[in-house]
Amino acid sequence: ALAYLKGIWEWREKEAESWDRPSFMVIGNRELLAWSEACVAGERLQLPRTMRTERRKRLFSAVDAVAAKSEEEWPEKLRAPRRVRDREREKVVDAL
Repeated sequence: ALAYLKGIWEWREKEAESWDRPSFMVIGNRELLAWSEACVAGERLQLPRTMRTERRKRLFSAVDAVAAKSEEEWPEKLRAPRRVRDREREKVVDAL
């Protein structure tokens, strides 16, 4: 799902740049997530009726490009290193 999310996000950024508008005006974050989940499930994307044909073609091209990638090319979920609790620092912050 991360691979589709990244591919669709990159498509949205390019569309917004070419349209000279903020990315949320191309599609919202909810649709971005819903479309990536639909791609993983093999479902049809629920696109707005007002989306232009050229834009649809570029979207489907981006989705097809992600589907053609091998697993090695998929993005990995980054995990932040676990913080070690510093009790002395917490005492100082609490005192402030």
